[in-house]
Amino acid sequence: MLIVAVGLAVLGCGKSKPTGPSAEQLRGQLKSPDAGARREAAVALGRMGPTARTAVADLAAALADPDDGVRVQAATALWSVGAEARAAVPELARAVKDKNAEVRLCAAGALGEAGRDDPNAVPALMEAAKDNDPNVRAAAANSLGRLRLSPSEAVPALTTLLGDRDATVRWRAAEALGEFGTAAAGAVPRLREVVARERDGNVRAAAIQALQKVEAKS
Repeated sequence: MLIVAVGLAVLGCGKSKPTGPSAEQLRGQLKSPDAGARREAAVALGRMGPTARTAVADLAAALADPDDGVRVQAATALWSVGAEARAAVPELARAVKDKNAEVRLCAAGALGEAGRDDPNAVPALMEAAKDNDPNVRAAAANSLGRLRLSPSEAVPALTTLLGDRDATVRWRAAEALGEFGTAAAGAVPRLREVVARERDGNVRAAAIQALQKVEAKS
């Protein structure tokens, strides 16, 4: 089974330690006429993590860059900035519809961090949950679980993903439903079906754990 976290690392999505030029210098580099320089700037900002928060608007603008690599690295950097990138939620929401699957994946992951207090992230993630790329669908499911927002919308979407053809997507959906706790009560019948019929051991285990959380008594 492809583990999403590993897949994200392969694609260049993730978090690194800060090094190199200042955020202010890199913000200027993001406007370079050279695509390679813009990509390098986005990568370096991503390595800074939350300390690159002053560059959030610049990275958000870079999500519309004509170069695929720049857009991928901008989304990755915003993911690394995390909750401090909340101002970029509108641009990230648009990026989940990007023509490039890596951009869509990283944008979906970033929304799980930047959108923590923004219910507007949920509709974008629900759209990403229908993506034709299973890695994007898995990332969307994971982010919905991290946010735990708008359960009346998110829980049905995640319940649908329990029937996805990709095992990693089903696994992430089950885990995400568990994160909603008792708010995911509507998914209990489907989770029980998964426990009874699912052939993949990881998915079945995640469904069992989700049921324990969803049916927990206060």
